[in-house]
Amino acid sequence: MRKHQTPPALILCCMDYRYIDAALRFVKKQLGVNAYDVKTDAGGTKALLNGDPSVRAWILSNVKLAYHRHGVRTVVLVHHEDCAAYGGSVAFKDGAEETACHAQQLAMAASMLRATFSRLTVRMFYAHGAPPVRVGRNPERAHGRPVPSGVEGRPWCESRDRASRRIVFAEIVGSRPRHRAARRVCTRG
Repeated sequence: MRKHQTPPALILCCMDYRYIDAALRFVKKQLGVNAYDVKTDAGGTKALLNGDPSVRAWILSNVKLAYHRHGVRTVVLVHHEDCAAYGGSVAFKDGAEETACHAQQLAMAASMLRATFSRLTVRMFYAHGAPPVRVGRNPERAHGRPVPSGVEGRPWCESRDRASRRIVFAEIVGSRPRHRAARRVCTRG
């Protein structure tokens, strides 16, 4: 195996194309991790916590493989706002409730991983900010805006200027035992 400046890490994150590239850039640039395995599932850690026991076993077997075969000792968990696996932002009364839900899910997943793999460091991040593109059939659910006439039930797309988009990754308290406060790190998507 090739020597790296930092040991390889495992990134467990959502498969949402709106955030995955930014999450991988964040891990590489801001955390200094140059070698990593990536495991993506809808909702990030949702299937690990709430899924079928056979799915949970499959995910843990992936972590075990990375742990034993690739020498992974750090797992980076990433959730993001407006995650479809959790019903999107509209499923929550406000952003604070959405953030709290994801923080709780991340903490439970981290606890499960630490209990299963005692030498594992788990870091948790919540990504929020304007996603680059939204595509769907229900535009009336998008950010609470009214439906433009003539688009009801048809596919639609909302894009934003990439230069003005900023995705923020907030480290969840308890992610690393020696840090007591959440760290905010910005990256352009």
